[in-house]
Amino acid sequence: MRVNCRVCLSSSDQGAPVVEVTLAGDTPATSHSVIGFVHLLPNDTERRKQMETSTGTKVGLTSLYPISSTFSGIVEYAPSNLIVSRLTPFVVVSREESSEVSISESRVTAMCVPTSQCVEGTTGLVGSFPWRSDSGSKRDRDEGDAADPTVRRRRVEEAIDEYERQSANVIPTSPIEFKKLLLSTPNNSFLWTQYIAFHVNLQQIEEARMVAEKAIQTINFRESKELMNIWVAYMNLENLHGTSESLTAVFKRALQHTDDPFIIHTKLADIFKSAKKTDQEIALCRAMTGKFRVRRDVWERLGVALIDCDRRDQMKKVVKDVTSGTSPLHRNDQILVVEHLAIHEYRRGSVDSGRALFEGLVAKAPKKADLWQAYIDQEIVLLNRKDTKSSVGGTRQILERLTTVQFSPKVMQQFLTRFLSFEQTHGTPANVEKVKAKARQYVESRLSAAGEASASP
Repeated sequence: MRVNCRVCLSSSDQGAPVVEVTLAGDTPATSHSVIGFVHLLPNDTERRKQMETSTGTKVGLTSLYPISSTFSGIVEYAPSNLIVSRLTPFVVVSREESSEVSISESRVTAMCVPTSQCVEGTTGLVGSFPWRSDSGSKRDRDEGDAADPTVRRRRVEEAIDEYERQSANVIPTSPIEFKKLLLSTPNNSFLWTQYIAFHVNLQQIEEARMVAEKAIQTINFRESKELMNIWVAYMNLENLHGTSESLTAVFKRALQHTDDPFIIHTKLADIFKSAKKTDQEIALCRAMTGKFRVRRDVWERLGVALIDCDRRDQMKKVVKDVTSGTSPLHRNDQILVVEHLAIHEYRRGSVDSGRALFEGLVAKAPKKADLWQAYIDQEIVLLNRKDTKSSVGGTRQILERLTTVQFSPKVMQQFLTRFLSFEQTHGTPANVEKVKAKARQYVESRLSAAGEASASP
């Protein structure tokens, strides 16, 4: 039976046009229409071209089953996805002869939407659509607007867009799905890396390499961040499933095709660290200290790597190189490198080594308040977690030492307040009184110095 339909969308993410078929009821008041996909068979090339260029116009289709007032449309399948099923309650199949497609009539009947669900007197689309209430009989907009074909078409487009947005984060499950999505977003590095991971999970390493090469060739050279992600994924692939030679080859290619070689080096160092390849990580970090000598984070990375593998003799050599007179780093950067290494020793290495590093720093720069603050922070953290290396007496000695340094009144007030809080938590009432006495003595000395300065001519 031949029916007329109006093309709402010439194409969709399902690769099929979306059409509206008008169904006549027993009375004009009960006439309605339904929305669905048109699945064109391979021999319908002429009609496919017609669909692509006829949005908003009416075309003829040959239906699989005759339309009657019993059902709201011709159904080939009911989508399992809830969003899709609400959006497309039926599918129209264009065909020349009914023998070309074999579909169970009982299955079709079960999936059809009865017109009895429609409220008498309603017009327009039939089915569960996002802009309707759960009953399907009310609309978010007034009936006058809903009856307008332009408004209906816009609502369908909005519903399809919403479905596409919700399904944008769904990872494909087959090469065909990956290729289909990549055709629309060829510069999407997330999809490319998921495609690579798809083949890796299937132990198809060569296919994963081919996908990585295809991504490098496809992504626009202006998309530097997207290309960087692909190079990182490629290096990860070779690190896990390749050889050292293949990884080196990919690494060198990445350096040639990027404007920021430092990032490539750091990404490969992160790969070695996550894979626990300590020797490769340290060797790369040493090479980085030669190529990027003026960067503070390069020296920190090397020191942290040596601490993590308990090579403190080599770490001390790094500290010596950083703080020497021939160091390429600025003095403030030198202090920051050693400070961060000392903090890392407290947290994941040797507390004694961390204390030694801090003692060396406060000896060279006794008036840097932030060094004293960091030193005290690490000692108090040990006390709070009741570490065996913690020492109330040692922390008290550090606080007493810093009260003898000539800080500004504001900084000294902060240190004295912290000293008092420490004694209230870990000391005795006598210790608390000693801190208060130090505070009074400091205030009196400041007032006396101010009086002498004002009295002098």
